[in-house]
Amino acid sequence: MVALYEQKSIADDEVLQNKKIRTESSYSKRSSDPKNKLARDAFDKENIMLTNENENKVLQAVKLASEQWKAAFNRGDSVGCAAQYEVDAVMNATPFGQFKGREAIQGFWQQLIADGFSDVDYVEPKITVINEQSAVLTSGWKMNNASGVITNELWVLQSDGSAKLREDDFAAQ
Repeated sequence: MVALYEQKSIADDEVLQNKKIRTESSYSKRSSDPKNKLARDAFDKENIMLTNENENKVLQAVKLASEQWKAAFNRGDSVGCAAQYEVDAVMNATPFGQFKGREAIQGFWQQLIADGFSDVDYVEPKITVINEQSAVLTSGWKMNNASGVITNELWVLQSDGSAKLREDDFAAQ
């Protein structure tokens, strides 16, 4: 299956617009001379490119972390699944309940794996980069004994550059 990942969103446009406003404002304080328009345009372009580069970094980190979570689940590794969550993450798993913290989340995955669930795959995943530090993944999902929908996987960049789940909302159907 070919996974489709998208990184553009309204939030992306707002980030870029806010960056442009800050850039124009800070640059215009230094010079309002129309001769400097070319330099000002180059300055704006450089800052937007930096933002796009950071957004790409978030996208790549989320893709990698999501693949690591799926690989851990598919090999029956609840510790590996839980390692993809922040320590204080919250998981809302409909109809199973809410699980707070990495330890409780690991317990959920451990029980699900023990019950014979495996072979998870995402169906038409979409990653929306929210800002230079976070992104949301939404997707359908299927496995050997169930299927459902992910409505909100909030991935956040960590200080080491990896992405971890802060929020995970999904439903079995």
